[in-house]
Amino acid sequence: MTDGPVPAGEARAPDGAGAESGTDQPPVMVADSTERDDEVLVLRERGRSFASIARALGFEGASPANAAFNRALRRLPPSEQESLRGHEMARLDALGERLRQRQDLDEAEMARRARTLDRLRKKLSA
Repeated sequence: MTDGPVPAGEARAPDGAGAESGTDQPPVMVADSTERDDEVLVLRERGRSFASIARALGFEGASPANAAFNRALRRLPPSEQESLRGHEMARLDALGERLRQRQDLDEAEMARRARTLDRLRKKLSA
């Protein structure tokens, strides 16, 4: 594996993985790291969903990507934490508003998605 920082929006593949090994699979990070957690912050601030971030950085799903976001957030200085929390809370509020406007979802699906947003808000505030 090559040493050094991973450029924004890219993931580092283990040696022998990805295009060079003849597969069409995207590069995948092998282990959690501070650098990867920090990259989650960058991608989230650029508007990416946690599911999209998970795919880009090789997390197993949106939940681990969200956990990485919160780990990285807690390592920031308090003033930066406050600012980023404000941005993220506004984003979650906007998602909630768009959810309430949806006519194509049944009541159970609306409730499930609303619970997910509540869970994300609680994790963000913890």
